[in-house]
Amino acid sequence: MLVRAVGTTERDASDVQLSLSRERERTRALREVGLLIDSSLAPDELLERILAAAKRVAEAERGTLYLLQPDGRTLQSHTTQGGTPTTIVLPVDKGIAGACATARTTINIADAYDDPRFDRAWDTRTGFRTRAVLAVPMVAPDGRLVGVVQVLNRADHGAFDQDDVATLEALAAQATVALEAARTMATLVERNRSLEDLKARLERSLRERQLLLEIEQLLSRADSLDEFLDGTLVELLRECGANAGCIALTDPITGLSTLRAVRGVPDGASLIGRSVAEGAALVTVVSRGEAIQRGDDSSPVQSALPGPEARTLLVVPLPGEGGLPRGAIEVRDSIERGFTATDRALVELVAANVSTGIELSQARIERERATRLATLGKTLGNVVHDIRTPMSVISGYAQLMPDVESKEERRKYAQSIVRQFGLVQSMITELLAFVRGESSVLFQRVPIESFFTEIVEVLRRDLAARNVRVELELRERGAARIDPAKITRLVHNLARNAADALAQKPNGGTFTIRVSRAGEQLVLEFEDDGPGIPEAVRLRLFESFVTQGKPDGTGLGLAIVKKVVDDHNGTVDVTTSPEGTRFTVKLPLQSTATLPRATNQP
Repeated sequence: MLVRAVGTTERDASDVQLSLSRERERTRALREVGLLIDSSLAPDELLERILAAAKRVAEAERGTLYLLQPDGRTLQSHTTQGGTPTTIVLPVDKGIAGACATARTTINIADAYDDPRFDRAWDTRTGFRTRAVLAVPMVAPDGRLVGVVQVLNRADHGAFDQDDVATLEALAAQATVALEAARTMATLVERNRSLEDLKARLERSLRERQLLLEIEQLLSRADSLDEFLDGTLVELLRECGANAGCIALTDPITGLSTLRAVRGVPDGASLIGRSVAEGAALVTVVSRGEAIQRGDDSSPVQSALPGPEARTLLVVPLPGEGGLPRGAIEVRDSIERGFTATDRALVELVAANVSTGIELSQARIERERATRLATLGKTLGNVVHDIRTPMSVISGYAQLMPDVESKEERRKYAQSIVRQFGLVQSMITELLAFVRGESSVLFQRVPIESFFTEIVEVLRRDLAARNVRVELELRERGAARIDPAKITRLVHNLARNAADALAQKPNGGTFTIRVSRAGEQLVLEFEDDGPGIPEAVRLRLFESFVTQGKPDGTGLGLAIVKKVVDDHNGTVDVTTSPEGTRFTVKLPLQSTATLPRATNQP
């Protein structure tokens, strides 16, 4: 009896010790899963930890953790234990795991082969014999089904007991919270990554927009195409972090690519205009129309710039008409890194805008050339228009001279002819100055009385045949600083306009010139008693080629008047009615120190 009692006590102690060991293992597993709730593990690693803990607490041979897929119709195992990891996909209404998920209740089976829901096909393929099965649903706090944790075959070949069920259910509850937390964290991390990517893209887009805006501003303020290309290259190298670069354009006739902008190379300015050597990557890009990019590990390619071989190189074609490049952009030797796909996209974007800028620049040059030619045509018209007066005077005096017996009278006529030739010479000089891109105003101190008296004398002879009387009223007899040739042209043009207007009256009329002073201004008034200026042209009087009812008129007379007044920094006003027209010109009486002697304009 004593021996039996001792033996029973030892067995009881062993069972208690085993139970305590199992409880400690379960407690440790549950604690590990609880700690996973605040961990930063990725979902897949978290599933591995949860499944390993489930096997330990149930002392199972194998375990599988099924997760409900977003479609809500399938369960998929993300990890398996006890064999080769294999992905299993089950319809949510098939198998023991499917039944557990559908009913959302724990299923504990002593022998799976006795349960019609069990599919033996897996055992047949793997050679594994499934006996006991314990499946516990994973349900989120908000009632959503997350998945199923399933363990197979207790290590002692027995069935899973109620302690196993309770422990696995507790573990499943904690695992669900941990998994949801991990998923939430993964979603936040992914969103943060997406936001970072979006931020980087927005920053890159902003830099690109700023760069393109700077290029556009460069185009608007650059005085030449080369200045635009050079400024663009500076901005591009800064944005790409490159040490050197160049822009080359292709000659449409020879096909040779020549450097038009160079940066980052000693004596780079002296390279501008140099042809790019054959074999350079830039020549290849222009001929093929495809970009070339090399890094430190690429096969060597030749830079268009002199110096050591480029460590990193990026050459992009400049798009042209018909798909043929008009040149290329090269950037080389990135400061901190090799050129990236982002750098390439940026250079290609800049290349497209540079190509557009070249087209706009060339169009602007053509417009300026056309404008210059048009202005030259107007200037020629002005000269032809104004030269009529001195030529008429010269012709008149030349015709009078043979019939004049007085030597003194003939001398006066000769002097007048010489002065008119001088006026013609000044017009020709002005025309040549314009062709050279110059415009000069030569101010001289001129006696008012003798100057206007001589002009009126010429006008009286010229307009007498047209039945026009010329009157002079001098209320100021001092001196003025003016360009006498230009003021003479102004007076003759206004007189000719008045004569054309008075020709509409049967008995002609009177053209009056008044000279006076108002403060620091010389006031010139030119008045006729003609029928007035037609209303159709009043608002455009001083525009070129505006005329009305004059068969031989060029429409340049008053445009010339306005130009002469502007050259003298003066003003011109007109009043007109059916009783007559008056032009009032006011010129500043400035000192020699403040009056410009000449102006040069491109």
